[in-house]
Amino acid sequence: MITFRRNTVHLIKSLGKDIYEVKLSFSVNKLYADSTGKESVAPMNDYINIGIFGEETTDKNGWRKTNPLYLQKHKLKAGNHTLVLKVKGKSQTAGVDPYNILIDRIPDENTGAGDN
Repeated sequence: MITFRRNTVHLIKSLGKDIYEVKLSFSVNKLYADSTGKESVAPMNDYINIGIFGEETTDKNGWRKTNPLYLQKHKLKAGNHTLVLKVKGKSQTAGVDPYNILIDRIPDENTGAGDN
């Protein structure tokens, strides 16, 4: 069996001065898929990375550099979640499993840009 997760970022808002409050609403699910592709809901109580990122920069060699303002694992059960986190610096994107470590059918929906 293969384990799939469905992570969807719904809303990100940044507020404040030098310290920003980021509200991240998302849903997570865990599914098993058998050899025929039939999916079934799996119990979930997993550690998953939550990341908030500042503006991308370019180093002296021309390589793009992501700038994490926050990156920590959170123990999550299946369902809807809302986290309110404070970071130093203005966030550009945030999301669940931002580096796509977990198997996901639609990894592009794991992160999103905020309402600034």
